[in-house]
Amino acid sequence: GNTTLCMASAVSGYKRSFGSDGPPGCYDDFSHTDCLIAFGSNLPEQHPIIYWRMREAREKRNFPLIVVDPRVTMLAQFADIHMAITPGTDVVLLNSLAHVILKEGLEDRAYIEANTSGFEEFEALVAQYDPTTASKICGIDEDTIRNVARLYAKANQAMSIWTMGINQSTHGSDGVCSINNLNLITGNIGKPGGTSLS
Repeated sequence: GNTTLCMASAVSGYKRSFGSDGPPGCYDDFSHTDCLIAFGSNLPEQHPIIYWRMREAREKRNFPLIVVDPRVTMLAQFADIHMAITPGTDVVLLNSLAHVILKEGLEDRAYIEANTSGFEEFEALVAQYDPTTASKICGIDEDTIRNVARLYAKANQAMSIWTMGINQSTHGSDGVCSINNLNLITGNIGKPGGTSLS
């Protein structure tokens, strides 16, 4: 993890979610995950060493790769699902994914009760982000939102990664918290292959 100025949004989001600026995961998680979602990240060109590590893990385990990026990047071209989001609407999409997970009962309720606080307020907030409404804002088809939410929540271990596409947004810290929330409601913090990693 890099906690310098360029990563200030990640630092702030981690501190807001977990009380610490250190990422809860590491690159070894690629070798254990069952689903990977990448936000605003073009690993082959921006982080080639990390990309090759992820690619090697994917060749062994063939987990689905979902890329959320308004651009058709090299990573987006390699993805199973490319969500070409309207720029600046990441939080809307993330809240809508959480909406589907909670509405369909795909959350890890025992994990939430043991490890989180403020869940009732969060549940009330994301109730406003149904996929039909969110799709009009973020430009992602509502069926795709539902499909990605199910893929992520049903994976035994799911991993979220992001880079500057989230961190250098005007609401980057909120985006980081929203990614962390997605991992928390699915029980994907604190186990191999289940993590939130900037």
